[in-house]
Amino acid sequence: MIEQLEIKNFRGFSEYKIEDIGQVNLLVGTNNSGKTSVLEAVHLLKSRGDAAVLFSLLSRRGESIQKIYVKLIA
Repeated sequence: MIEQLEIKNFRGFSEYKIEDIGQVNLLVGTNNSGKTSVLEAVHLLKSRGDAAVLFSLLSRRGESIQKIYVKLIA
């Protein structure tokens, strides 16, 4: 189970950290506040570096490769 998630330089986040993650979590926020970006970061992490997943996420949004850092502490 994921206990903590740290995201750096991904989408609109220069640095974002979620601690004390439980089995069920609720992301709440206004439009364009980063909820989907958090889920995409976790999806990339779970894909274990599969380039196809990265390119799929980027192409869906019409974006290109950037320097991305995601750290998981489990």
